[in-house]
Amino acid sequence: MDKCFAGYMRCGKLVKTMDTGEVFKLVADMDENKDIVRAVSFSNLRRFELLTAWDKNWEQNSYGFRDHFTENIEDCRIERQNYIEELNIADLFPHNTIRFITPNYETKFEVRDLSCVSVNGVAARATYIDEYHFTFVDKINTSFYGGCFHICQFAEICEREGVEVKEIEDFKG
Repeated sequence: MDKCFAGYMRCGKLVKTMDTGEVFKLVADMDENKDIVRAVSFSNLRRFELLTAWDKNWEQNSYGFRDHFTENIEDCRIERQNYIEELNIADLFPHNTIRFITPNYETKFEVRDLSCVSVNGVAARATYIDEYHFTFVDKINTSFYGGCFHICQFAEICEREGVEVKEIEDFKG
């Protein structure tokens, strides 16, 4: 990755490694003078975020959290730290992939940013916002065009309204 791009390596950004294609989420901001960024593998992300929430609740004592937690918080912090990896930015590229899922968060398919999908047989170009949000940039109908959707919200709408969404192989970028 070009060092000029390093300035955009912000906490929360998803990246993919060039060699293995593994997806990571950045867990710290990086300034443009560095070559290394701290990240957590997407496969460990749910556990990492749960541990982060526990640590935050411990620090803020949200709703009397410390009174209900009998274990040592250091175990939580150590486990969370074990998920953090350091990656060389030269080996990374942005991972702007939109996941289409079921309401139970099971992945149906993924497309890259600005790829077309079939929505009830009509091609629509989807645009990545972040790992959980996207929008359509083509006017397919009044209920979908221009709206920002959470991936699970969209899955629930599709299930409720009988909307069929499919990957269009020819349009994948």
